[in-house]
Amino acid sequence: MVLGVHSLSGQVAASRAVTSLTLDEAVQLAAQNNPGYLRTYNLQRAADAQVRSSMGALLPTSGASFSANYQQGGSNVVQGTEIKGPDTYSTGYNFSVNYFLSLGTLAAPSAARANRTAALANVDGARATLRGQVLQAYLNAVQSRVLAAVQDTLMQAAETQVELAQAKYAAGGATILDVRNAQVGVGLAKVGALNGANAAKRDILRLAQAIGVALPPDVQLSTDFSTDVPTLDVASLIDRALRSNPTVVALRSTEQAAGRALSIAHLQYTPSLSLSSGYGKQALDHASFPFAFSKRPYSVSMFLSLPVFNGFQREQNTAVARVTHDNAYLDLKERELQLTNDITDAFGALTTAKEAMDLQAANSATARQVLEFAQERYRLGAGSFLDIATARTQFSQAELSRVAAVFDFHRSFATLETAVGDKLR
Repeated sequence: MVLGVHSLSGQVAASRAVTSLTLDEAVQLAAQNNPGYLRTYNLQRAADAQVRSSMGALLPTSGASFSANYQQGGSNVVQGTEIKGPDTYSTGYNFSVNYFLSLGTLAAPSAARANRTAALANVDGARATLRGQVLQAYLNAVQSRVLAAVQDTLMQAAETQVELAQAKYAAGGATILDVRNAQVGVGLAKVGALNGANAAKRDILRLAQAIGVALPPDVQLSTDFSTDVPTLDVASLIDRALRSNPTVVALRSTEQAAGRALSIAHLQYTPSLSLSSGYGKQALDHASFPFAFSKRPYSVSMFLSLPVFNGFQREQNTAVARVTHDNAYLDLKERELQLTNDITDAFGALTTAKEAMDLQAANSATARQVLEFAQERYRLGAGSFLDIATARTQFSQAELSRVAAVFDFHRSFATLETAVGDKLR
């Protein structure tokens, strides 16, 4: 029932036109529509069914049957004498109750619940992974739009320089070469703006693919990403991740479920008890068929079986269960070690990205001042157009590098959050 509501809400969300999208809304839409995540989400239904089945194994089984038979009469010759037999009809019904009990069936519900816990933990891990994927796609889309806006600004600046060169040329203070160089700068800026607009459209498509919902090219991405860094400590982040990272929690639950399966495998060496009982009637008559039932004898049987040797099948099952448990334990330890390295590396990358972002912001501000100064000197006749072209190139590179540094910082912070498995602000 929960899954039905989940799927229905995803269909409703997918049918609405999305005009504005925050990061949290994008993650929610992805949880409702991303096929890869939904495949993992559906696994909990199988886990729920396994729990019900293991509980049902503790209850007796029952069955009912009805039978009918017709045999045509015929004749047989015995010592020269023909003996004729009549047509024969028979009907019957039977009810049976059976019960099987072993230590394995008694322990199965706890193992099934452990498997369900592991399945739910895997869903949480898949949700965290999905958020990281959507976050990266969202950041790419926002960065592409910012870069496209920067390219438009650079194109406008180049057009202003063309106007300045043409005015100087008309006044006799510049050559036609200055005008042509300025026009080349505009052409290059237009190419950059065209590529920037195309990249913005492409990254919206990739964001839509990650979410699983079609997005219009002009959808508004309304989440603002802060450049402030909260007070963080590597040791506390690692401790927090080891306790609550969804992937680690899922592996830990899987290891515990494998441990329960190993315990059940050991119970194959214990005896089992089975009980059965049945009640029924049968009608066998020529005239009163099919309702003249006569009672069959009532029966109750009990069997106690002790496994002795079955071709080492129990040993094989136990060995497989032990290997599965040991591998699950090793997977958990491997992930914990990897998590320590990931968080340490991500924290270092975040610190470097923060410093680089501040430096690139200062570089861009300085390059803007140099460009404005070069334009003013050229306007006053104290500088050449080459000075403007050089300053414009430096400013373009510095401004694009500033934007890249800002989003490198955001990606580094997102990578650290993904490694920890939780939001950090």
